[in-house]
Amino acid sequence: RRRVVATIVSETTSLALLGGLAGVAVAGVGVQLFRSYLPGEIPGVAAIALDGSTLGFALLVTVGVGAAFGGLAARLGSRTDPLAWGRRGTDSVESRRFQRFMSVGQGALATVLLAGSILTVRSFDELRSDPMGFEADGSLMLSLRMPINPGESAEAPREFARSVRERIGSVPGVTSVGIINSLPLQRAMLRIDRYRPVGGGDESIQTVEDYVASGEYFEAAGIPILAGSPFDDGDLSQGDEVILDADVAQAFFGGGVAVGQTIERWTWRDGAEYWDRMRVRAVVGRVRTGGPRSTARSAAYRSYESSPASYLGILVRVAGRPAEFIEPVRTAAAEVDPTIVPYGVATTNSVAGASIATDRALAAISSGFSASALFLVALGLYGLVGQQVSRRRREFGVRLALGAQPSSLVGTMTQEGVRIGTLALILGLPVSLAAAKALEARLFRVDAWDFVSLGGAAVCVLLLSVAAAWLPARRVVTVDPSECLAVE
Repeated sequence: RRRVVATIVSETTSLALLGGLAGVAVAGVGVQLFRSYLPGEIPGVAAIALDGSTLGFALLVTVGVGAAFGGLAARLGSRTDPLAWGRRGTDSVESRRFQRFMSVGQGALATVLLAGSILTVRSFDELRSDPMGFEADGSLMLSLRMPINPGESAEAPREFARSVRERIGSVPGVTSVGIINSLPLQRAMLRIDRYRPVGGGDESIQTVEDYVASGEYFEAAGIPILAGSPFDDGDLSQGDEVILDADVAQAFFGGGVAVGQTIERWTWRDGAEYWDRMRVRAVVGRVRTGGPRSTARSAAYRSYESSPASYLGILVRVAGRPAEFIEPVRTAAAEVDPTIVPYGVATTNSVAGASIATDRALAAISSGFSASALFLVALGLYGLVGQQVSRRRREFGVRLALGAQPSSLVGTMTQEGVRIGTLALILGLPVSLAAAKALEARLFRVDAWDFVSLGGAAVCVLLLSVAAAWLPARRVVTVDPSECLAVE
């Protein structure tokens, strides 16, 4: 018996090592696909690789699992009467039960992983398609920062901004160039301010994100002008004008006309607070500048010409592929002042993609794990039913010779897949509900107990179980009854 056990353990360990080598090859391809799927701007993406510690851990686990399950299988087999080995082979009742138990466990695990994968993929799809209030396609962004010189007038940054806008605008293919003090998705130099209706009390004050922007910015960003008109670039008389987003306009004026109305902006001058009056020039659409997961805060825009800043966030809309304009736009911006180097030059889509990179990675990883689990379920069930078909060939030969319909024999063996799939769902679905609840914080506009996702996972696992059992069961009808009767 010891020699038999040692032989079985060595065989299972060898098979585990072969499977581990195949797994390393698949993992190598998977890592490359995973890296190509994620935006390159994410820190650490380039460092993802199969290093020595990872391979060593995988080797240790592979050998350990192969030896442990080989020993367990040998122990179950050693309980069988040796005379039965000669009559039936080494397949025992305990062994068959253990195989069914493992198949059910694999199916339950696959159900959990597949349900989680469907939830995360649906969440990522909702996140990716959710409008942010501006148009990311067809544009790129960059930043410039002027050195601050004490005592310098506001004319220097104003002239610098005009020169940059004109120089970038002269690049062939550039259709519009907008300037703002805080670019969408980056939120650098973001300022919060307070506005209220004329003479309003504290309860009427609206805390908003306060921007200074050029008139062309709204066209470059694709932010819709709902009423009124944008600032006139080059006009310095717009210091008392403001553009509100739809939320602020609704809060102050309800459904009434906002353009031309007067509101007040809080400011601090000479050691005292004042409420400066400003005229509403336009109303624009609401923007979620922090990305799809951020809460859209109300915003107000003042003229960059009247309130220039040392920081320039530049958004460039182009006619063509934005990636092809990165170097020409970078070069044009640097030509204005070679001592001020543009930074953060990237397509707006790549910046938007980086903002949801965690969700993209979660969807990719969960999809990979669920696909692997489903493959193992199909492989295990195929082998289990195939083994049973081989073991019962003589029985099937007799039944076929006595007039049994081949389709009924195929159905009998396929039922094994149905039973295992059903038991896997009974065990896996409750765990899937608990796992989905734990995943709820990462879901976007998808309910954790989404029955479409859970039902889809259940149907997929059940159909896969049936198919994996049906394929080997079909071998029954391809053999002549006389051949089955001849097999002992």
